[in-house]
Amino acid sequence: MSDTKRKLAAVAIGGNSLITAKDKADVKYQWDAVKETCKHLVSMVEQGWDIVVTHGNGPQVGFILRRSELAAHEVHTVPLDVIGADTQGSIGYMLQQSLMNEFKRRGLVKNAASIVTQVLVDANDPGFKNPTKGIGGYLDGHIFALNPENGAAVWTFDTGGPIVGAPAVAELNGAPVVYVASADARVYVLNTEDGSRAVAPAIIESEFTSRFLFFPTGTSVRPVPLYAPPILFGDLLIVSSHQGSHLLYALDRETLLDRWQFDAASS
Repeated sequence: MSDTKRKLAAVAIGGNSLITAKDKADVKYQWDAVKETCKHLVSMVEQGWDIVVTHGNGPQVGFILRRSELAAHEVHTVPLDVIGADTQGSIGYMLQQSLMNEFKRRGLVKNAASIVTQVLVDANDPGFKNPTKGIGGYLDGHIFALNPENGAAVWTFDTGGPIVGAPAVAELNGAPVVYVASADARVYVLNTEDGSRAVAPAIIESEFTSRFLFFPTGTSVRPVPLYAPPILFGDLLIVSSHQGSHLLYALDRETLLDRWQFDAASS
């Protein structure tokens, strides 16, 4: 394909996607995840795409910050902004090397470059007063109910996926329940007394498959991981795939049946 007809795509890689399991957070396993991802990226290049790759770094920043804290009694600590740049460099290096190796393996004469970037933010942004982005290791997907008197665990519930957003607490049929949105694409409603399910979990799916680059061909829907806290509004429970997402899902808060979906990007 001639250069004048090439297409341009922006591909976002989550930092959590490089941590494939709780016991596989080591760099050697992150290398494996990067190499597998780059096979798909190079396939796009073969199909006529030029690509700009961005990546997250939440777990990696958390690991470095924790190491810095643990070693503070012997060496200087590292500020968070420098850790951000550090992870841009390390993950960028892994992506660049893996792309170049995959180019060579397939006989493609292509180059890859990694760039450390900065973002201009508003010092008065209200987000600074209410941080919502977690950093650190693998989230195990458990909800814990604690005794407020002594902090002892009363019950625990495993959702099967990381929980990033805070749960919502309300009454359902006269009994207190907790609504939990999980990265396993499910919304759980649990009885606060014993952690049992008050309602069968809802599975959030998206029909906007064109927005997900590497989902298998022919699939009409896909589960949507939920990384934002659920919001109660009247008889509705509002969930989205992440903070700032343009996809919103409104569920009946008693039955978890779908009421409506809203795609802000198409409005």
